[in-house]
Amino acid sequence: MEIRAFTKSAISASTLVALCFGSTIALGQATHPRQGAAPGITPKAFTTTQSGACAAGADARTATLIPPDDSTTDNEPAGAIALTKTCDGITIGTFSSEVVTTGAGDFIHLDMFAECVAAAGQSNPCTVGQRVFASPGHTFFRNTNGSTNGGIETHTMTMVWPNLLKGRWRFFAKAGGNNHANLQFRTFTVVTY
Repeated sequence: MEIRAFTKSAISASTLVALCFGSTIALGQATHPRQGAAPGITPKAFTTTQSGACAAGADARTATLIPPDDSTTDNEPAGAIALTKTCDGITIGTFSSEVVTTGAGDFIHLDMFAECVAAAGQSNPCTVGQRVFASPGHTFFRNTNGSTNGGIETHTMTMVWPNLLKGRWRFFAKAGGNNHANLQFRTFTVVTY
């Protein structure tokens, strides 16, 4: 009996390992059932990476952040990470936060961008000062559409940089709002492949 249990576990484990190593990260054209997208629409970002991560980082914060206006680029970061990208694949950013929208018309929207801060000895590096926005780009992270019963909810957004060059980058998740809606417990993670 114990030998059979071990064999099943070993087979299950080897199957899981095979699935993990054989996986591909891909972003393609996705269609929501209600969108009825026409065929032939080109995806905003499409890439495939065959190897594992070369760098990753996380920023977790608990202080309340109230975006003062809807211009994300000059607002205080909701999350920020510095990484040296040494590989040629995709970079993925994910931001999750408790979002408080208790007033009429409260909203939060989100941008993620990367700024090159150094070549960091890499071949074919980024240009210092270069700023690259993640795809799909500026999006509403929370919008109550004028209701007054928003409350507190947790939301997550994932964006990608499909062709980010090698080098030392600072990654930012920045929010805009109406100077009332706010972000509380939040996490920003970046993984580059």
